Amino acid sequence: MSSRKKMMQLAQSVIFVSDSSKALYEEKYGLLTSERLRVVKNALNYDLNSLLPCKHWSAFRKMGAIARVAFRIPTSSAVIISTGKFSHQKGSFAMMTGFLHGRGYKNSFKDVVFVGDVERKYWEALRNQYLELRTDARLSRQTRFHLVGSIISEKAMREYYGIANFTVLNSDCEAFGRGILESFAHGIPALARGCGGPAEIIKHGKTGFLFSTDAELMLYVNHLIDNPGIASSISRRSCHVVSMKYNSSKYMATMENLLEQVALKGPNSLMT
Repeated sequence: MSSRKKMMQLAQSVIFVSDSSKALYEEKYGLLTSERLRVVKNALNYDLNSLLPCKHWSAFRKMGAIARVAFRIPTSSAVIISTGKFSHQKGSFAMMTGFLHGRGYKNSFKDVVFVGDVERKYWEALRNQYLELRTDARLSRQTRFHLVGSIISEKAMREYYGIANFTVLNSDCEAFGRGILESFAHGIPALARGCGGPAEIIKHGKTGFLFSTDAELMLYVNHLIDNPGIASSISRRSCHVVSMKYNSSKYMATMENLLEQVALKGPNSLMT
């Protein structure tokens, strides 16, 4: 028996960040559904009453204008922010090749900004692969890529989100998808592969779009570019969702209550 399976079976409380991750562990480790298996979905740390960017749209977009100047991105260009750690599992390189092959994107779409933690070795490999791809005459010359890496300050994060028309999470195996909540909080429509946590967070067509292929992603990108009113409606709904459902105060209250219950039962507990 693996040590993880043993811990799972002994733990008096097992906390998951999504229903899909809970189901995966139940199947993998043969866990029986019970009260000790709980789902507590992540939240954002913003003071949702005073700092939520989508409630201060004008000031937020002014911050984004700074990043557009730094990147030399014209105001007429539609921009996608790709969120999540740089890795093959997160779909970083697959997304890059997909956009380079995507000749069907609208002419107004030209810039993809990759934001997320990355190891230097992987960063250099990704950059070299990108440069090699750009020499292929068969691929689109339309798309420009900006490799940013990790963002430490909240101010810088808001500047980058401020230039985005929408965000994309291309991971094909995602337990939760915190970047989607950040997108919601900034009033930016989110697109994600329809798996795991993202499929639980995004209500397709209401607070974003779920896709399974590069062709579907291209379809939804063009749809949002062609229909700014739909993008605006999605922004309003997603902002409301993150402020009500993923409120950090509610999250902390839930966790405090759960930890109190665990403390009363005994020392064995596990979070995943």
